Amino acid sequence: MENYEYPRQFYALRVCSVRMPEYDHPYGDAEKGVEEGRFSRGSDAYCREVARMKATWQSRRDFAHQIRCCLEDDSVEFGIFSGVSDNTRRWFDIEHARARLGYGPADDAEDWTSAPDK
Repeated sequence: MENYEYPRQFYALRVCSVRMPEYDHPYGDAEKGVEEGRFSRGSDAYCREVARMKATWQSRRDFAHQIRCCLEDDSVEFGIFSGVSDNTRRWFDIEHARARLGYGPADDAEDWTSAPDK
């Protein structure tokens, strides 16, 4: 019988809202809803989608940075970290990831006032 070692480090990432490149912005889910005909731009449903994403969005850039922080870290034995950008409206804690991993997200959903032009 072979003896296998257990992993010496474990990082649990609670990823909030990372989207494909064409929807990588806080208006992404709302714009997709418009494209699919589920609601119209400016409707209550559209505004709800934007409000949720302004709290939970993690840009692909920040996601890649957080993964890099985990891969380069050698101090954490076990850690649970929220995956979210530095959004003004976020309710998930990123201070733990900042302190333990050096996670420094670059993006804040509040910097977006509308969806990008296509």
